[in-house]
Formats: sequence, structure tokens, C-alpha cells
Amino acid sequence: MSSDEVEENAKMVIKKKKIVTLQYLTTLLNCSIRTVRRKLKQWNVLSSYNNNGRYYTLPGIPKFNTNGIWRYQDAYFSRFGNLTQTVNHLVHHSPRGLSVNELCEILGIAAGSFRTFFDTITAIKRQKMVTRVIYVSADDAVSAVQINERSKTEASIPEGLPRDTESIIILVDRIRFPDSSLEGCAARVRKIHPSISITSIHRLLTHHGLLKKTAGMRY
Repeated sequence: MSSDEVEENAKMVIKKKKIVTLQYLTTLLNCSIRTVRRKLKQWNVLSSYNNNGRYYTLPGIPKFNTNGIWRYQDAYFSRFGNLTQTVNHLVHHSPRGLSVNELCEILGIAAGSFRTFFDTITAIKRQKMVTRVIYVSADDAVSAVQINERSKTEASIPEGLPRDTESIIILVDRIRFPDSSLEGCAARVRKIHPSISITSIHRLLTHHGLLKKTAGMRY
């Protein structure tokens, strides 16, 4: 089999498997890691922004969502490049900036593992709001609009209620488990958003008239 045939066969295998590792390609192409890296560059492959960039895929395979993210098994890919480039794009094009939790929800990564990393990205900056820190563009003209829009949103939410995605998570859980205790609700939603407290759940459900008071209910 000629070298061109070997390469075409390798591409067909990648298209079938969707994602592959460097080690797998080394065996498939029967060449050194250095040669494989050169071929990957020639093929304009995309590497995952999680799992230490361990997985690769060919252009045209990913079906990106509206945020430019594609997930296959436990590997995440971005149409914007690596994690830094992706965060830059998401924050810069966000109408009102993004909190750590909002960013991580979009990216599919654990918030606790990346807070420090976000602070090292020079194209974005931290902005302290009334209830949370958000990331906005380092471009002052863009960030001014983002901060203004975020301020409008925060002002429209009654004091003490959870914000944005937290409220959605809690309300969806209430729809699915209408007779659940606050403790049960908290246990479930914290698997998605660890910072949600029983107090914030109580306040939100009370605000919307969804709290079923039972004897001995704690909050």
C-alpha cells in the first residue's frame, strides 16, 4: 500500500471513529509520533480543548452547537480553537459578559478547576457586580456595553433570589419533582451547580409560589 493510500485509509478510519488519539494514529499510520504530528498539521485537524488536547478529529466531522462547541463521548471541541481562544470568543461576543459558572456550563467543564485559569487570559477581565464576578472583554468599549446590560438584568431580579442558570436549574427540578423536599431538590441541583444553597432554593420557590410547606421542612 502506498503512502497516499495509507493516509486516505487513516482518514476513513478517523471519519468512522469520529475522534482518535495520537498513539492510535501512530499505529494506524505506522510511523513516528513526530511524523504523525506533521500530518495532523497538514490535515488541519482539531484537538479537544479538554483531556489535555488528547483527542483529534478532522474538519467537517464536528457538528457544532450554537456556541461553537461539539462534544463526542467525553471530548469537547471548539470551532474557535483551543480553550483560551474559545473563552476569548465567548466572553467578547457575550451581550452581558459571563460568570465562571455560565462559562463552564457552555464549555462542559468543572468550574472549580478553571477559575484560576480564566484569570490568566489577557483578552478578558474580571468585573465585580452586585451579586457575582463576571468576565467581560478587555476592550473597554465592548465591556462598557456588557456591564451595562448585566446591570439591567441584576436590577430586574428581586434581591436574594438566585441568578440566571441557577434559577432555571431549580425550576426545572421542581417541575420534575413537584413533591420533593428542599433537601432533595438541593441534593439534585448541586450535582449540576454545586454553589446553590437551600436558602436560595427556598427564596425562589416562595417567590414563584411553588413551595409546598410541610411539617418539619428545613431551609
